[in-house]
Amino acid sequence: MSGFGDAPIFLDVTRLLYRLTRGRMPTGVDRVCLAYVRHFHHRAQAMVIWGGVAVGLSPSASVALFDQLVGWEDGERPASLRNALRASLKLPLRAVPAGSWVLNMGHSGLDQRSYLGWLRRKNMRLLVMVHDLIPITHPQFCQAGAAKHHVRRMGLILGQAEGIVSNSRHTAEMLDEHARQTGAVVPPVAVIPLGAKKHWTLRGCAWRGSGALFRDGGDAGAPSKTMRSCCSCGSACWTNGTLRRSRIYWSSGKSAGCVVRWSIS
Repeated sequence: MSGFGDAPIFLDVTRLLYRLTRGRMPTGVDRVCLAYVRHFHHRAQAMVIWGGVAVGLSPSASVALFDQLVGWEDGERPASLRNALRASLKLPLRAVPAGSWVLNMGHSGLDQRSYLGWLRRKNMRLLVMVHDLIPITHPQFCQAGAAKHHVRRMGLILGQAEGIVSNSRHTAEMLDEHARQTGAVVPPVAVIPLGAKKHWTLRGCAWRGSGALFRDGGDAGAPSKTMRSCCSCGSACWTNGTLRRSRIYWSSGKSAGCVVRWSIS
């Protein structure tokens, strides 16, 4: 595969399995991880951290597991998915071969010393996605202790990753600033903005006419992300020079989020 050479590719789905088996709804970070599941569906194998040990699934078992994860995003009932997952995880598990590529797109386990030790012992090649540095830059909006864990994550990423995917230029700049402050060297970074599903009616940044954009606030554990994104949306609405009115409407409950409504005069 282009860019990966002949080394096996393993997609770390620990976070997704943890959340699915507990009946959670996919958050924004989950959906990013699931986009990579879809992209690498037939080109990578699944791996999970099970009881502190990294185990991989065979290619066929990985495809079956990826199908179930995609079904979770598409709205299939978590109960039926959990039963299918239990069956698939009874299949023979195997060690992840040394020197493999490990794609961790959801920060899962990156604050754990055992994860770092495993990467080093097995000479794994790590590709990660950095979603944000909010727990470090704005700890007042996060849970107690979040900054400490995120500093560990960023330390592992900066010291061990062979490549980093950033969801925005701003995030890449914040990572570069954090590295400068800690005396670390930043690995190669690719800025790849998040895409949009085909059935969404908005395309790119063509903010014409009037309508509404729903920002999923499913990250119940990270309300700062929802608030920050909504405020950013409002700011962009006012600064692109074409928008005349913008309002943010909040919803609460299990699927908390906001709706940004706009119109052009």
